[in-house]
Amino acid sequence: MTTTFLCGDRLRYAGFEPGASGCLVRHPAFPERLLMLTAGHVVLPSWAQQDDAILDAATGQLLGRLWSWTTFDGTPTADVALIWVDPGLVSPDFRGSLSAPTEVNHLPQKGEPLFIVPQPGQDLPRQALVREVGQDVQVRVSGPGWDVSPSIRYRGQIVADRMFSEGGDSGAIVLDAHGRAVGMIVAGSSQIGSVITPMGAILGNPAWEGPQLQLVGAPLPDATLLKGPPPPALDRVGPELPQAAARLARTGAPRAAVRMDAIDPTSASSQARRRCRAWPGTSRVTSHETPSMHSADTAPPP
Repeated sequence: MTTTFLCGDRLRYAGFEPGASGCLVRHPAFPERLLMLTAGHVVLPSWAQQDDAILDAATGQLLGRLWSWTTFDGTPTADVALIWVDPGLVSPDFRGSLSAPTEVNHLPQKGEPLFIVPQPGQDLPRQALVREVGQDVQVRVSGPGWDVSPSIRYRGQIVADRMFSEGGDSGAIVLDAHGRAVGMIVAGSSQIGSVITPMGAILGNPAWEGPQLQLVGAPLPDATLLKGPPPPALDRVGPELPQAAARLARTGAPRAAVRMDAIDPTSASSQARRRCRAWPGTSRVTSHETPSMHSADTAPPP
């Protein structure tokens, strides 16, 4: 018997701590594929590859497979992964009383109410207010299986007036009072509050190589079902760039998923990033995966 997975429910990369699912989107170039947003650091251990399985944290059921993700080349603004999900298993509806967003609030104002899905076992959404917008926030990042935690400055973030998120909420979508998508939870600290990546930086991220992602507020009747085993996986995506490009042609994912970092491979920073996950370069925030580190993982914006 299968159960319907709702947006905001917990998902995981097998063997690691769960995080929150975000909302459903589609890529205009691949409109038949139903994609789930989540935070990159939730589902990207150092060895993860395209097509790796992503599971329902509660049941262990296969939800979908890794498809693409953002990088932190240059000045990172978003830490996002896209999961190609089975349309027969997931719903665009949110847990609690929140509705699936079909619009985006691109200009949230200070003092504006914010909402995320209820805590497990609760009915009412959690609330906070916008304290700052367009803030650069220094975050110590980590991910499943990483052996280093570099410090990354996230550009243009929204900061809530309190930490209304907690461990396991990375990837949760934040809504405004009108049900519009404001952004995604990526970090939190009792010192400064929850850190939210704006929705515009997610949907229009250059990693998707083209038109911005589109919110999906209702089931897609023509969505493609996941069928059979994934394509053969590469041992590593890096030196085998021609193989990676061939795999891209098979999976149809944006090339961000196989792009290598344009950095000196002999430098200390390059080596650290390669140990984390150099080839996509995705940032992962420890603060919502290690609750004891909440107060230390972010510093107040300058």
